[in-house]
Amino acid sequence: MYYGTNEMALHYRICVINRNRIKKALNVQVQLEDIEPLELPCVPCFLILMNDIRKDNDPRPYKDSFDLKALHSQFVDVLAQDPAWEQKKFWIHHVVKEVERLIPIQQYSFTISATSDNLAGDRRRYTLFKNGPYWQMREVPLNA
Repeated sequence: MYYGTNEMALHYRICVINRNRIKKALNVQVQLEDIEPLELPCVPCFLILMNDIRKDNDPRPYKDSFDLKALHSQFVDVLAQDPAWEQKKFWIHHVVKEVERLIPIQQYSFTISATSDNLAGDRRRYTLFKNGPYWQMREVPLNA
């Protein structure tokens, strides 16, 4: 995706899936539980749903939950990287408007959870690692 530079901006997302064949998942919440090193004072915090875009002066809060029909999915934004950014920062897509979303580019490990009022949730651990001019996000064992 291009966002005002000649370089490609990378967006890192996760896909939350309701694998139940019958039940709708009610009040699904996707949360950044922790991040190491701790560069965000708002952690734990909810993450932004893909395409739930707000301008800084928009008073409406971000959605922090959603329902998910049986066998449906929803993408959730985690972070973005633009190698051309002079600031050399990652943009973490959290919903807390009062807290800066930019954090220094470096290796991170973090846990994301998805919970629901009526179905079992899930937790996954990820790491960011450098690969040339870009960083990659991959899932790692939860104990790592």
